[in-house]
Amino acid sequence: MSIAVRLAVASDESGIAALQGLPMRGLVKLALRTPPTPDDRVVVAERDGGLVAVGMRHRRPIRHGGESRLVGVLGGMRSSLPVLPRQATAEMYRLLRAARDPQDPEWDLTAILTGNLPARRLLEAGLPWLPRYRLVREMVTLTFRAGSAGRKSSSASPASETVVNASEANAVVVRDPGRTTTIRGYAPWLTKIRPFLDLALRLRGRPGLPPAGTTLAEAFATRTSWTPGDRTSLAGLADAIREAVSRSEHVHWGVPADHPDLDWLAGHLRAWRTSSRVYQVHDVERIPPDLQGFWPDISQL
Repeated sequence: MSIAVRLAVASDESGIAALQGLPMRGLVKLALRTPPTPDDRVVVAERDGGLVAVGMRHRRPIRHGGESRLVGVLGGMRSSLPVLPRQATAEMYRLLRAARDPQDPEWDLTAILTGNLPARRLLEAGLPWLPRYRLVREMVTLTFRAGSAGRKSSSASPASETVVNASEANAVVVRDPGRTTTIRGYAPWLTKIRPFLDLALRLRGRPGLPPAGTTLAEAFATRTSWTPGDRTSLAGLADAIREAVSRSEHVHWGVPADHPDLDWLAGHLRAWRTSSRVYQVHDVERIPPDLQGFWPDISQL
């Protein structure tokens, strides 16, 4: 049967949730879920009465050059098929980027994990039936846990923002309970040693390796600012963020890969590092403006 591409409807909710539950490849098999909101544009591909792929376009406030504006962000791309046919892929992109708000720029943002080579080979190839992916910046996400001063865990709460600062350094800690990361499993060899490695990592103050099936409690360090090289203020900001989060929470802090304080901060936090690439997605005939110096908040992507 052929694949039909269309805008999602309310009855697709369970099918979309199932697609978002598909784990990504890797040593740690993660499933990332961001339930669509009424303002999101959601496109699905259907075959034999069941959904086989989903894609979303959100509108998020992005800061650049001292200003904030709404920008389209492509994300939530999932497919149960090893390869989605070219025509279906092209049609999903067309529908996602159609009916844009008049105030939106004529390009969107998206992020791809640096290690996701199949996706990068496809989307960076400049194929005539796909929009262009222009690299904006390479980012590193630092994932760490609260220190001993972190507050005790509490029951689930609605989305929140907490302002923290230290001297001239500032950040906003964001929680969004609707956005979840679930560990679906590990590579076979890692499964065997996971309990011992988990204990060793936690004793060293690093994020551990929870059992498969665990949905992580997460927070995001966003809108961070400090003077490069001012390690005293940066250490104070890191401590303030840790004090603001629960001991059970994993905190994600996005930093440009070329930032001079990245290595020092990763060591200070005893953080995991995850590399990703942020792109402008645009039509072939349109050249987007240069976003030199753009520092995206990881929670927006």
